[in-house]
Amino acid sequence: MKKKKFLFLIVLLVFAIPFSALCDTKISNINLKIDIEEDDFSDLPELDITSKSKNYSVDDYEITIGLDGNEVDPDLLDGEDDDQDETGGPGASSAKTTKKVSTTNKKKAEPVTCEITLSASDDYYFNTMSKKNIKVSGLEANCTKASRKDSGKTLVLTVQLPGIKTKVRMVETAYWNEEGFAVWEKADNAEVYEVRLYRDGKSTGKTYETTSTKFNFYPLMTKPGSYYYTVRAKDYDGESSKRTESDTITINEAQAARFKEKYAIEYEIVDVESGPSANRNILNGGWQQENGRYWYRMDDGMMPQGNWMQIGEDWYWFDEDGYMIHDEWKSWKGKEYYFGNDGKMLINSKTPDGFQVGSDGAKK
Repeated sequence: MKKKKFLFLIVLLVFAIPFSALCDTKISNINLKIDIEEDDFSDLPELDITSKSKNYSVDDYEITIGLDGNEVDPDLLDGEDDDQDETGGPGASSAKTTKKVSTTNKKKAEPVTCEITLSASDDYYFNTMSKKNIKVSGLEANCTKASRKDSGKTLVLTVQLPGIKTKVRMVETAYWNEEGFAVWEKADNAEVYEVRLYRDGKSTGKTYETTSTKFNFYPLMTKPGSYYYTVRAKDYDGESSKRTESDTITINEAQAARFKEKYAIEYEIVDVESGPSANRNILNGGWQQENGRYWYRMDDGMMPQGNWMQIGEDWYWFDEDGYMIHDEWKSWKGKEYYFGNDGKMLINSKTPDGFQVGSDGAKK
């Protein structure tokens, strides 16, 4: 009799396990957002993966294919819906591996790919889902595989992130060089940079754009004080990174006087009765010549640097030092433009090297 009771208890325990699992609520939809950490400068990007759901959490992720299209972890196992625990799974160390293997036989570089491990909350489990039920946004994300494990308590997503290669990265370092020019390191995928100067903690001048990684703020440094600047990387579509702040440089009285002598705006007051808002003509603005080269002084004393400027009906390009270029081609947004001997961009004509340019100035 005791033996029958013992067997009966065993049967109850066996059936109790799946019955308990059936009591859990199934998760039938996944919604994640992926971005790059703002202060990340590494070759292996640090991801910020978030979800608003309380039914599951992001347990871990691992980059499997890096920025160069190479595999990061050669021993990674392909997940299957096998409901088995695997060594190195959700309970293992979350340290990211950075080992790379040769992929000389690859015909085409693959996009950055990661495996994201999700853990279901208590009383929940992951149901079998189709691709339309898994939404992953950011960085042009594309989920290519979903693998259930641990009786549905764990879900591993394989996600491709082609947008990482075009993501504008933050400038890593911004400083002043020996000449006192603002200098910073090139940021990945940046096309232009937005810079602004600060004196004694307060902004001075405007926000300027340049395609260079160097900028001359001398025309704004005509007063002694402590100066720093901020730089932000941008692409042609307007996507931008977080601003990077430079170190501080101190301008003394003598240096400020020297900058003022060369760059300060001179005015002719026309309407004396108007006080501070008097109408004033700039006496030393416009084209300036220096050592046989030309630069252009704008109304605030600054010069365009590493950028375009339209003067009258004509377009000009100024190099990183602020000088007008001439007799050469310049690339911009994937197109080529030619600037003649007088610095003007050619339109509807043939260049000296025999190429035709259209009404927009671009090479045909």
